[in-house]
Amino acid sequence: MVVDKSINLDNIFSLFSPEGEIGKNNDKVFIDLTQNPIYLIGMYKKMVINYVISSRKIVESLRILNPQLDPQDIAEAGDHMFFNKAYLYIENIDLNNPEHTEALKRLSDNDLIFTLKYGIKYFEKDEQYEKCYHLTEILKKVEEFSK
Repeated sequence: MVVDKSINLDNIFSLFSPEGEIGKNNDKVFIDLTQNPIYLIGMYKKMVINYVISSRKIVESLRILNPQLDPQDIAEAGDHMFFNKAYLYIENIDLNNPEHTEALKRLSDNDLIFTLKYGIKYFEKDEQYEKCYHLTEILKKVEEFSK
């Protein structure tokens, strides 16, 4: 299947209703994919990988901007904000839901295994054991699919 990657402005602008048509029947359906398990798992994985790559640079930049800031405090605050935000994406993955397990099967790779282990390590250090348990259960399923 070939996907046309060019931007069609008519399609984009058709998403917005003219003033006179607000509230009238509209035959267009918009699907919110942000609750799709593939999206949720993918966002968790993407956030962790991007954070691992960029966190040192961010801490160093902030230290240069304000030498009075303690780099360790900056790193800890960043870790806290980041991991809790990333967890919001994966917290609703239900291993009893076939759609969710299928999404895990499709996205199982070494990067997902790495990001789950990295998250577990952070939440263990922060003593958030419920989150560790949830990530560990997901990790077990991913490792099972990766065999």
